[in-house]
This record gives sequence, C-alpha cells and structure tokens, in this order.
Amino acid sequence: KSLNASRSRSVCFTDLDRNGHMNNTRYLDWAEDLLTSSFHSCHPAKEFTVCYLSEAKEGDGMDLRFGLAEDTLRIDAYREGTAGKPERVFSVQMIYA
Repeated sequence: KSLNASRSRSVCFTDLDRNGHMNNTRYLDWAEDLLTSSFHSCHPAKEFTVCYLSEAKEGDGMDLRFGLAEDTLRIDAYREGTAGKPERVFSVQMIYA
C-alpha cells in the first residue's frame, strides 16, 4: 500500500507518559486523527497493529507518511535522524469495518 500522503506533527506534553516519552496509546490517537469524523462514523476500527521502534520525546517533530487503501490505514512516522537521514520511530496499521 502506497504511503502517498504526509502530515507533520510534534510530540507535545499531553502525548507523554510519566517517563517523558510518547505514550503508546497516543500513536493510535495520531493515526485516528488522520481521518475525518465522517469516515469514522461509518467505519469503526476493527483491528490495529503498532510497531514501536524508538522513543519519541516532547518536541520531536514527526513526518507522518500515510495511505488508506480499501479498509486499511498504514502510517510510518519519521523524525530527522543522524546526518539528516529520516529515522522511522513507529508504524501503525489500522483495519476498519
């Protein structure tokens, strides 16, 4: 599935857990925010997978690359890594009814 859309977002205070890292449940919130409320009203989430690769901290800027094909939303989140190379932080796949 092609990740042909992107949106920028930064980790903020309400995304953090007690250790100062992005809380795992927030990954799903970020994924759901990529789609409209009208989509959600007709397509409830049925299944999801989160792949955590690296800690995200307050202020980290993320490039969310995503695509929706049929009933599946896929997201890869990147931040600027060493030498300016993108570093994947997490991936999410959500399947909707």
